[in-house]
Amino acid sequence: MHAIIPHKDCLFFLSSAAGKIILSMNHQLGEGDFFVPVFPLWAFTGAPVEKIRSFSVLSPESDGREIFFPLKLGSEKNNLRLRIVFARRLSKVEPDSESELKSVPVPPEIIGKFPMAQRSFRESLVVLENNGWKIYDERWHKCK
Repeated sequence: MHAIIPHKDCLFFLSSAAGKIILSMNHQLGEGDFFVPVFPLWAFTGAPVEKIRSFSVLSPESDGREIFFPLKLGSEKNNLRLRIVFARRLSKVEPDSESELKSVPVPPEIIGKFPMAQRSFRESLVVLENNGWKIYDERWHKCK
């Protein structure tokens, strides 16, 4: 498995924004339902990425079960769209309708920050081992 890892400044911002969004989403849920943070804030893909020209983090979205930052990678051949999942929903019972949770309330202080174009990111082979992530063959990419 390969991971796309944003630059540390981007990760700090995404982590802060994720905390605020999780708080806001948890206020919308009933008793017994809540969103929990998910780490690391990486996007996962099955194969390495090649010749990326653009890297953009888009405004947060939800599918009812997860909250994520869509990640758009542009290359010469095609555009790749991945997810940086930052929260998962835990529930005592199976929810009847998830449609009301598809809109993500973005706090006013971060609403104008998306899409976030980034100039550099890391890509590496990752393995889940002993309840932690091991990074191998790390490469930095610069977008042109």
